[in-house]
This record gives sequence, C-alpha cells and structure tokens, in this order.
Amino acid sequence: MFNSVKRAMTEKGPTPADCDLIIYDTTMATNALIETKGAKTPTPTAEGMGDAVEIAYESRFELFSGSHPRG
Repeated sequence: MFNSVKRAMTEKGPTPADCDLIIYDTTMATNALIETKGAKTPTPTAEGMGDAVEIAYESRFELFSGSHPRG
C-alpha cells in the first residue's frame, strides 16, 4: 500500500517529503471502532469526522427512532 502511495505521489503530486502524515483506514477498522471490539487505542480522526468516536459509544435502544434524546 505504501509503495503505491509513494509511486502515485512521485508521479502525480507532491513528493513524499512534502507529506507529514498518511492515515490509512479500512472498513474493518471502522467496524471495530463502532462495535467497540479490538485493542483500546487512541483514534485520530479527520476534521469533521470526530462524531464517529461518539457514535461508537452510543447506546442503541431504538436505532431508527427519530426522537432519541441527545446526551
């Protein structure tokens, strides 16, 4: 994966030296977060996606209810 990113950056965009951080996420990692499974580790999120962490710790008594109280 990293070789592909490096190649794409070198051919199409900024050089790898221009990049400070690369975050790689998968459906499996997202599901582990939502289902609260896996190791207890910090979860950095992209700007505007911080609610994913709150959703992971929500109680889902009535999942499709539009009147669920905010906590």
